[in-house]
Amino acid sequence: MMDDETLARETPVAFVRDVTRCPGSVDAARQAGDLRQLKGLAHSAGGVAGTICADELQEPPARVEQAARDGEENLTAEPRRSWHETIGRLVIEVEYDSLDGGQAD
Repeated sequence: MMDDETLARETPVAFVRDVTRCPGSVDAARQAGDLRQLKGLAHSAGGVAGTICADELQEPPARVEQAARDGEENLTAEPRRSWHETIGRLVIEVEYDSLDGGQAD
C-alpha cells in the first residue's frame, strides 16, 4: 500500500463489501445454468483476492472456475460452500480489525 495507512485500512473494508456480494451472483449464475458467467465471476473474485493477498480466498473460486470451465456444474457446490465460509471468517476479521483501529494481528 506504499506506506499509506489509510489505504491499508480502507482496502480490506472495500474488498469485504464487494466480496460479500459475489456468492449471491455466483449462486444466481449457477441456478440459471450460466456456466460462462459462473466461470467469469469466479475468475474475477480469485483475481481480486490475489491482488490483496487474501490467499485463502483464491482457491475456492479457482475450483469453481475450473468446474464451470469443464462443464461440471454439480462440482461447484463444495468449493462454493468453502468460499462462503471463508468470506464469513474474513468479514469477522476485517470488522474486528476496524473496531480496534487496525491493531489486531
